[in-house]
Amino acid sequence: MLSRGGSFANIYLSPGDYHRFHMPISGKLKKTIHIPGKLYSVSPKSAKNIDNLFVKNERLVCIFDTAQGPMAMIMVGAINVSSIETVWENGVIEPHRKGGKRAHIHEKSFNDLPFRIGDDLGAFRIGSTVICLFGKDKVDWQESLITGKKIKMGEAIGSLK
Repeated sequence: MLSRGGSFANIYLSPGDYHRFHMPISGKLKKTIHIPGKLYSVSPKSAKNIDNLFVKNERLVCIFDTAQGPMAMIMVGAINVSSIETVWENGVIEPHRKGGKRAHIHEKSFNDLPFRIGDDLGAFRIGSTVICLFGKDKVDWQESLITGKKIKMGEAIGSLK
């Protein structure tokens, strides 16, 4: 379980950005939780104007065990995101809209599926958001990491304690 007082990075992927997501540190996939929801835009303007946007939108939560303790990556669906692809089991998560009804939360456990730092985890089929959660006192974020700054795959955004 992630502890209160942990830290996070919210990485917005605009439609013109690279849409793949990668492991920020080495770890083992323990569980995924698909949470159906809305598909509002996740643009900075929408994030400011829609209360609890990242709780309302469809999400794929991935829980990893790492040398620094538990880490979660949350892939947030958004308007025009037709699916979230994962590299494990050739998974594709499609938004569930059967007859206009919300699908149920779906959990899946894994037997320590290993990933190394930088490994490809999957992609959005257009821009969206990835939120990385770490436990308390586990990460020091780069001082240069500020709201609105573009980052590239492989660029350091923090260091582990």
